[in-house]
Amino acid sequence: MAWHYKLCVLALTISAPLDAAFEFNGKGARSTALGGAMSAAAENVDGLWFNPAVNAKLTTWQVVTSHALLYPGLNDAPTLHSTGVNYPMPSGPLTGWTWQVAMSFLNARHWEEQVALLGCSRQVHPRLATGVALQTNAWKTVGLSHRVWDLNLGGLYEVGWIHPEVYLRLSGVVGNLYRANLSSSGEKAGLSDRELTLGANIEVQETFIYLDWGYSSGRGEMRVGMDSGVGPSGGLRLRLGAVALSSPREGKEIDVGLGHQYGPWRYDYSFTYPVEVTGLGGIHRFSLVYEAK
Repeated sequence: MAWHYKLCVLALTISAPLDAAFEFNGKGARSTALGGAMSAAAENVDGLWFNPAVNAKLTTWQVVTSHALLYPGLNDAPTLHSTGVNYPMPSGPLTGWTWQVAMSFLNARHWEEQVALLGCSRQVHPRLATGVALQTNAWKTVGLSHRVWDLNLGGLYEVGWIHPEVYLRLSGVVGNLYRANLSSSGEKAGLSDRELTLGANIEVQETFIYLDWGYSSGRGEMRVGMDSGVGPSGGLRLRLGAVALSSPREGKEIDVGLGHQYGPWRYDYSFTYPVEVTGLGGIHRFSLVYEAK
């Protein structure tokens, strides 16, 4: 793709309304740099955080570890560590299923958060994949704790080549289907609102454009990301993401990042700059991915 076209896409993405959607869980540096617009990102090790169906076509296992420093300008800045594994069953009665496990841990002074996911996905048609994931979120502070259980259902549809150089993939995710929400006393503490996400992945030569539209609690959210090769080999990837909300909200952010593939290893970095909160140093994320060959 010509560089002048890439620069136009970058300029349009930067000029879009940017609004924060800080979700401090185990999402890796690549998905963060792309604004979280990843529900249609097939065979992506971070996919379970966005759509349990995206890894149905995997033939080899993947593992990722991510580490983040949240707002280093703060004293005792929180840290976030996560890991995830995608494992396609090679034989036995579960052949054709891909199993996925992910966990993240946030630690701050007098505050802890944990998120865990267990999911599975399967190709039910050459063009269609489905998946389901059970997720639990929990936080703990002095004398108080809270845990939420959610069930997420996703689908991925391969539209295919709509032009000799353009490939299209569509996705749909319904989140919080179960919506069990308990406090440390064992009583209900409210229900999580159901979430609907529709997404698309457009591949134009070596450039990938990701679009997600989410709806929850009467509010829509548009997430946009672009991943493009840099240099003659394309081994270095430049990423940029943005989030636009249907209603005004504080906490605007810009997400940028870089990635590099070296054999089975991929190294990713992202930086989130909170536009309306100065002096905190932003958010740095680093991810290391291993993809078995």
